[in-house]
Amino acid sequence: MVLDAPGVLRRTQVDRDLGVRGWLAVEATGICGSDVAWYDGSVEVTSPTILGHEIVGTVLDPPDLGVSEAMTLAPVEAGDRVMLEEHLPCLRCTQCLQGRHRVCSRLRRYGAIALDTSPGLWGGYATHMHLAPNTLFHRVPAELSSADATLAIPVSNGIDWVTRGGALSPGESVVVQGPGQHGLACVAAARRCGAGRVVLTGTSADRDRLDAGHALGADEVVIVDQVTDVTEAVLDALGTWADIVVDAVPMNPEPISIGIRVLAPGGRLVVAGAKRGRPAAVDTDIIFKRELSIVGVAARASRAQALALQWLAEDPTLITAFAPERLPLDQVELGLRLAAGAHAPDHYPVHVVVTP
Repeated sequence: MVLDAPGVLRRTQVDRDLGVRGWLAVEATGICGSDVAWYDGSVEVTSPTILGHEIVGTVLDPPDLGVSEAMTLAPVEAGDRVMLEEHLPCLRCTQCLQGRHRVCSRLRRYGAIALDTSPGLWGGYATHMHLAPNTLFHRVPAELSSADATLAIPVSNGIDWVTRGGALSPGESVVVQGPGQHGLACVAAARRCGAGRVVLTGTSADRDRLDAGHALGADEVVIVDQVTDVTEAVLDALGTWADIVVDAVPMNPEPISIGIRVLAPGGRLVVAGAKRGRPAAVDTDIIFKRELSIVGVAARASRAQALALQWLAEDPTLITAFAPERLPLDQVELGLRLAAGAHAPDHYPVHVVVTP
């Protein structure tokens, strides 16, 4: 399924270049918010392109020996079922060698490379795709289905954002703003990694997702469009100040201002929701008086993705709470609309998976 222009998807046949090493049979690809933004045109991507970067499949032909093996990530063989990291970094620059390959200045990513870049098949919304030599792989546990394994991307983001970004210590209080798949993953990670009280915020349109948040470990939820003062409501739900706030709300800068106001001295604000140029009104006096830290997070460290696959294999309740919805390849457009909450007001799934 090729994105030709914003809102324009086309089903087409692309021949595999069998003279090129590195091919994957795609079994499942999760739909991410960035896919929705590229599809609807709110974020520009080079077109035509094959979207999809939360990818699980079986290796048909391993890529040429690449730098990924030198980075101690597992080399793969034909027949291995793997999950990919979407990033294709150089793995040689200072950022990569320090473990921050997700912010490599020469980064490319699966699902955002133009169709006319040889050999063309660079995205997960397809039956097959190319594996570049610098692909980073994670083997999928045998007990985990390919569709369920796609949850490892949002779950790994939750793990990384709460532990690395928020530097969670056992017993600390956590506020998660936004009950999308990444916000819910932050709730699950906070609970599993020893947080004290966990509060999740959302809107009245997020009822099902807020219920999922309860199932994943939120002690209280705050419905922000049903209270007069969101800051006061969050503090009441916590019963104390927050040690960590994770802002996982896209496009809306207001949660950043609220997050700063509810943080305790020494607290950490983790900014994970892209605002697309919308500025936040920030009270800098609170930041210096309370000695707050503000941390941005871009994707996740590799270790978190491996751990997320392990968690999902060990704890099926994680999968049940996310309730992934599976769709065939020719219904990608429906999946994108579902993920955006634009298909029907009473049907807004947390996680949508395309299964070619």
